[in-house]
Amino acid sequence: MKYANVLLKVATLHGVLIGLYHIILPYQWGWSRFTQDLPPIIEWSLFALNLFFSVLLILLTLLGGMVYSFLDIAGRLSKMILLAIASFWAIDIGYQLLNPVPAPQVYWYIKPLFLGAAILNFGMYVVVFWSFMLRSNVSKLKINFVR
Repeated sequence: MKYANVLLKVATLHGVLIGLYHIILPYQWGWSRFTQDLPPIIEWSLFALNLFFSVLLILLTLLGGMVYSFLDIAGRLSKMILLAIASFWAIDIGYQLLNPVPAPQVYWYIKPLFLGAAILNFGMYVVVFWSFMLRSNVSKLKINFVR
């Protein structure tokens, strides 16, 4: 179980770093020069969506990172949080496979780097999730919405 805790910390750090990077990404890549011809509301929305995605990724990842501490208190909720984060990365993988990053040729390494990061995070969260499932001797994830 110790390896799952370490893996969760690595996955948490990785997710937070990706979220922080997304905050500066529009400035690093000079998005403004490509959005000048867009209506102002669309330009604003593009930057707002990027910021909100970044903040949500950071918050969700930090919440997932706290799961190990609260597993015994809120086991089902903790597992659902891990499953939600793993699902996020699975969707990212699918999106990148269906719609690869249109990076310029000079940045050829971006496509495998982005896809690799998504696969790495997905894998880490799946391993941690299954480790917690085994720890709690639960063969199925049951959620009771109504008592």
